[in-house]
Amino acid sequence: MFSTLVSKMFRKIRAIFCFSVACTVCTSHSQSELHKPAVTDSINAASSSQGAVAFAWFSQETFDAHFAIDEVVTAQKGWAYYGQLEYASLIIAFDGPFNISRVRVISGVGFDDHTVSAFELHVWPVADPSDESACSVLRERVAAASAGDRGDDVFRDARWARPSSLSGAGPNVSVSQSGRVTVEPAARVAQVAVAAGWVLGLKLRVTDALSVNRNAVVTELEAWGRPAP
Repeated sequence: MFSTLVSKMFRKIRAIFCFSVACTVCTSHSQSELHKPAVTDSINAASSSQGAVAFAWFSQETFDAHFAIDEVVTAQKGWAYYGQLEYASLIIAFDGPFNISRVRVISGVGFDDHTVSAFELHVWPVADPSDESACSVLRERVAAASAGDRGDDVFRDARWARPSSLSGAGPNVSVSQSGRVTVEPAARVAQVAVAAGWVLGLKLRVTDALSVNRNAVVTELEAWGRPAP
């Protein structure tokens, strides 16, 4: 009797372990597919592993801004704003100036309808990438905002500018003349081609989402390009 119970318990444990391994393999595969470089020989400047920092105007509990730049694509992780579109803005400050050529927004991973359906992009340009004082301004502003020093001001700063060129880089994305990026319903990856010269960071403003309450989860925000020499 005892040996039979032990045998059944062992089979259950082995089944659970096999299921866990299978899920891990599946998740790893999906992550590798989603994190293929948007441009060959480029770097994701918006990654925390590259020194980037994130700051949101508003973050839903347990969906903080830093989850959008951690290079982890898993279910129910990322930045969310609880459907408050008026505060649905996210800033990524790079660790130095970058020349960005692609921006990719991955959203709604693990959710049926929490995908971004429309957004706007702005960049913080810098004229001279060798000017250390000028290149530190955005990170200083974000650090001050994170410490509670008038965080809303950094989102309204006049130095934010539309990229000089912005176009869809996939069949599921279109860009209007005003710079509004529209994404096909339920598309989890939206990629745009960008030309903006040297920039210190970018600002994503979500203007619409697929869910009923207009909430979305930005699983990852990526900015691919090359750093200043």
